[in-house]
Amino acid sequence: MSLTVNEKEFVWPEKYRPQTLNECILPNSVKDYFQGFIDAKNIPNLILHGGPGTGKTTVAIAALNDLGCQFLKINASTNGNIETLRTEIHQFAMTVSFRGGRKYVILDEADFLNAASTQPGLRAFMEDFSSNCGFILTANYPDKLIPALRSRCTEIHFDIKKKDLSTLGSLYYNRIVEILKLEEIEFEKAALAGFIKKKFPDFRNILGELQSYVLKTGKIDT
Repeated sequence: MSLTVNEKEFVWPEKYRPQTLNECILPNSVKDYFQGFIDAKNIPNLILHGGPGTGKTTVAIAALNDLGCQFLKINASTNGNIETLRTEIHQFAMTVSFRGGRKYVILDEADFLNAASTQPGLRAFMEDFSSNCGFILTANYPDKLIPALRSRCTEIHFDIKKKDLSTLGSLYYNRIVEILKLEEIEFEKAALAGFIKKKFPDFRNILGELQSYVLKTGKIDT
């Protein structure tokens, strides 16, 4: 499995964020969903929900990269007020993509959007700009999204079934070994495996804490 490295980034979760669907480590059920969208060359409005660090934003970006779509990513927890909707998102959604085809807005942590103002406004945007722009929302707590918004989206749950734990855990381990080798970091296999098992499946947290430990000690050990 290939691994894209963004040399402009320092923080490992961003430096080694997968850029294509093939690079993503996901349950087959989720990966097949997105491969179907890519094969159809169209992604509907989506709500991706599940625990933190399970790849919701990453797979959204990867699928859009595979399709060559222009997209705008906004963190709704810090920049998801009604003014952002009226200005930045409105301006992006109403203009034609310079790459051709539909554009997309990724609203990360959309469960932080105001349910009284921003969410109803977003519902209207999905209708008004449907021919030109699609929307992908990620959420840890989908119940915080209003029913009218959820009814306009296909929901995909990022859960890992018991039967997939071993396979995905092995893929996570191999990916991190590859990263540590690229970073020229010494590591103890048992210590690394134990740490991954403790934090799995929060891949973002695993990489972030490993990098913090490496900055202190220069290696991964017990």
